[in-house]
Amino acid sequence: MPVWHNATKELRENGGLVILGVVQEQHAERARLYAQWKQFDWPIVQDQMTSIGIDVVPVAILIDEYGIVQNTRPRSNQIKKLITEKRNPPKTTAPMLENKDAQPLTTLTPDTSVEELVLLGDEHMKNGNAEKTISAYSRALKSARVTTDQSAKKLVPVINFRLGVAYREKFDFGHGRSPEDFATASQYWTTACESKPNQYIWRRRIEQYGPRNIKPYPFYDWIDQAIADITARGEKPVELKVALAGAEIAQPSKQQIAGDSDAVNPDPESKIELVDSKRPMIRHLSTVVPSHVTAGESVRVHLQLFNGEGAKWNNESMPMQVWINDSTTGTPSQQLVEWAQTNEPTSDETRTIEFEYQTKKDTESVSLSGFVLANVCSDSDGQCLFRRCNFEIEIPISK
Repeated sequence: MPVWHNATKELRENGGLVILGVVQEQHAERARLYAQWKQFDWPIVQDQMTSIGIDVVPVAILIDEYGIVQNTRPRSNQIKKLITEKRNPPKTTAPMLENKDAQPLTTLTPDTSVEELVLLGDEHMKNGNAEKTISAYSRALKSARVTTDQSAKKLVPVINFRLGVAYREKFDFGHGRSPEDFATASQYWTTACESKPNQYIWRRRIEQYGPRNIKPYPFYDWIDQAIADITARGEKPVELKVALAGAEIAQPSKQQIAGDSDAVNPDPESKIELVDSKRPMIRHLSTVVPSHVTAGESVRVHLQLFNGEGAKWNNESMPMQVWINDSTTGTPSQQLVEWAQTNEPTSDETRTIEFEYQTKKDTESVSLSGFVLANVCSDSDGQCLFRRCNFEIEIPISK
């Protein structure tokens, strides 16, 4: 887009060209930060659902002053010539279609079609209601799977992708958000991409949060530089509402995961007392991206760690440690991961530890195990304890 921005500067300034951008970014503020950094002065709208139906980006469409599409593949170095070419007005104009009796679909009925349910979900997403979005899409998916209408059946991959977007939106911002929402999003995105493997934009969601060996480039490694440059100009950078995951800034790598042979198990004899299973002070949930793979492929594991009710992390002692046990089904990129301490004595943030796992080609199932060692405090009596929390992570293998 910077190339197009620079190539069309003169035409925009003299009124010969108006640009409207459409971006398929999941997090709109990241697109706004990029636009602020590059000083784009034209409007950009968000289409995280890919509702305009494109499979690849970028796509440039040139529309003339009469509303007629003149070119769907213009090059930036051709744009001035295309703009200045003399064109005669069309001999006839298409009639404006207007249905004054049409009412927006806002509620579900037994007769609501798959197409209408998808549109309803889209409308709820625009209004920022992830739960209603998920409800409409889920019903659309259920109906599309059993219908005999072939046009509706073709919407199954589309609905799967949009459900992934909706669950990720709920994970980030939604009322009643659950740590499981990210894992659910990964499952829907993976299923959608399996149905349409050439859908470039959908595949980017998996690559964004997935292992380094499937990344075409680091997705957001530009953000620190953008913030620094914007600040140096005396401007306030657009605030990022969602923290970047490690996968989103990781550099691509085609090398096989070699593991960490020098790591030392911090509790090899399991001497550290386990958390109380009836009232755990440490809880965990994992998201695997892609949600399932063929044996021999790799995944990125996002292990979320959060406190049980009435507990907080104690940051005044040794840092939290996560250990991945040896496995006969593959190799983790790291066996021991430490969490960087904060300056606050206690905190209650969700902590996400990421690592990659290379499955073996001859494995039929993968079950990882490991444990967390952390200092936690109880709000009820202020008592701080050093505890161990065991976990298991399943990586589904496609047959």
